[in-house]
Amino acid sequence: MSSSPITDYSLIRERLSPDQVRVFDRILNQIGGSSSDPVRLFVSGTAGTGKSFLITALIDAVGAKNVFVCAPTGVAAKQVKGKTIHALFNLPVAKNGEQDDGRLFTAPAVGDNLKLVIVDEISMCSAEMFDRVESAMRAFRPNCGVFGGFSLVLFGDLLQIPPVNARWIFECKWGGVVLLILIFPLNVGVFSAQWWPCFEYEELEVNHRQHTDMEFAEMLQRWRLGRVSGGDMDFLQSRQVSGTPSYAAVAEQYCQNGRGNSMILVQYNKTADELNSRCGLMNGDTVLVQKVHTDQDQNVERLTVTPVDTAEVVTIYRRQPQESGRQQQQQQKPYLPVLPAYAVTYHKAQGQTLDTVFLELPRSMDASLFFTGASRVRSRDDLYVTRLPAGFSIKINGAAVGEYNRLRATIQLPPIDD
Repeated sequence: MSSSPITDYSLIRERLSPDQVRVFDRILNQIGGSSSDPVRLFVSGTAGTGKSFLITALIDAVGAKNVFVCAPTGVAAKQVKGKTIHALFNLPVAKNGEQDDGRLFTAPAVGDNLKLVIVDEISMCSAEMFDRVESAMRAFRPNCGVFGGFSLVLFGDLLQIPPVNARWIFECKWGGVVLLILIFPLNVGVFSAQWWPCFEYEELEVNHRQHTDMEFAEMLQRWRLGRVSGGDMDFLQSRQVSGTPSYAAVAEQYCQNGRGNSMILVQYNKTADELNSRCGLMNGDTVLVQKVHTDQDQNVERLTVTPVDTAEVVTIYRRQPQESGRQQQQQQKPYLPVLPAYAVTYHKAQGQTLDTVFLELPRSMDASLFFTGASRVRSRDDLYVTRLPAGFSIKINGAAVGEYNRLRATIQLPPIDD
């Protein structure tokens, strides 16, 4: 990824599919054109349509030093080599739902060269958080209007994972009642989500991740809409690796069947912690451990690791814990700043492409979670379920489908659920 812009866009365009080129050209033409209007665009598409790849192409074209890139979670931000929304805009971290601790943000330094701000995985960004993003960007340039007059492009899929315990980015709140933004006139500015209608819409339609297994791609689109056919249930039954919910059985099957960049996806951190303790510390969330270095007493001193997405070799050393008060006065044993990550929550997997995935399935779950987890892999042979509960079902979020269809209608695409 280049820090300086690449002037010959043809080299970048050669790497893109036709629909990616369409969006790429639209954004760059507006940024570099004579129009003074900033870009306000939401780029959507199902999992595997190359949204992250397009983000990388835009950064290469505009230059990394001229682009801010962020996402709601740390793992999602890593996928596009950006920062979390909280870190980029210095926002206080919420403690209860979306209620922060009352502290004001402080806008980070912005140079004159900032041309584009990109927010990835926008489905996980709540209306309240998006309000804070607008306030932070306006603080960069107070007299330049909405979002400080900067170009802003959002990427994501409203049918993937929603905000945690918060309102969708497209929903507003009036008198304690959550409603869709379009119910009220756009000039009413006393409720959240007022910025969502500022954005035009584009959609990527070509699936690159599952292009070698179109039957699986069609299966995923049914699951995306909350539909599980009899044939789908037979398939899931055939991919079951354990007839019991035993952690030990799941960990054993993972060690036998997992390959490459593999993960077990679960709903809760507590379950992930239990499974990780069963699998042992070898494979991390972002690195593969190549060698464990010990002292003469066989105590681990350091690890030699390789990030899963590069060939770089990195050495991780023990660190001294940073404690305060009474704990600071006690002797603290240096620790290795790593956690096992054989198992993670569905939220931490959004945006990733995995070689194999193992899904923990409750009897009933949101279609967004199930679809997000299943669509991480390239083919049916890469998907496993830890066990298939009797009567398994998934449910779709009607508000998300309704907003998705409204957006599709603005560019003359049919409803997704036709």
